Amino acid sequence: MPNSRMSGFSLIEVMIAILVLALGVVGAASMQLIALQVARQSSFQTTALYLALQMADSIRIHTHHLKNGDAHHPYLAIDYRSADGQTVPIDGNSHCYGKEAQCSVDQLIRFEIALWLRHLRKELPGARVRVCRDAQPWDAGSQQYTWNCTQGTAADTNVAVVIKIGWPVTSLWQWPVPEPLLDFPPILVCLLYTSPSPRDQRGSR
Repeated sequence: MPNSRMSGFSLIEVMIAILVLALGVVGAASMQLIALQVARQSSFQTTALYLALQMADSIRIHTHHLKNGDAHHPYLAIDYRSADGQTVPIDGNSHCYGKEAQCSVDQLIRFEIALWLRHLRKELPGARVRVCRDAQPWDAGSQQYTWNCTQGTAADTNVAVVIKIGWPVTSLWQWPVPEPLLDFPPILVCLLYTSPSPRDQRGSR
């Protein structure tokens, strides 16, 4: 009677197979996390662009207020960081909704700014926004945008109005934002050039 031999897998072969399978699962999970991270940042960039265009449209609509001086211009005073826990109060007398609302132009502007900042706080966690005149938003030394605003002279209204929006780039599980990540540069910068209104052009002749 011929000798029969038992065939099968040794313990070492089983362990190697499990190790290879585990590495494959970990690699697939890592790729999935990276894809989710990229998708989230892309969504944030789309939202930031939409918000910046909203703010730019509001500034264009009320561009005549730019002629009253930058020091008292409500848009150019925006410097908001949602990670600081700042609230965005709305004056109870300035709810400019509906046909019966009686709001001055200044009240309407401040009401729109408050609503816009609330939307920013909701859609971009930990974000910061600054609106100012800036002749040089890009810092060649650090190769990134900066929050500082280099206006030149206060009377120079030819310098572009810049809308700067930034948010911390974190992993999916890294929230709340750690302290070192609170110091982040602007990610989206929108330049807005405002031209004098026809009334201002006639008055300058």
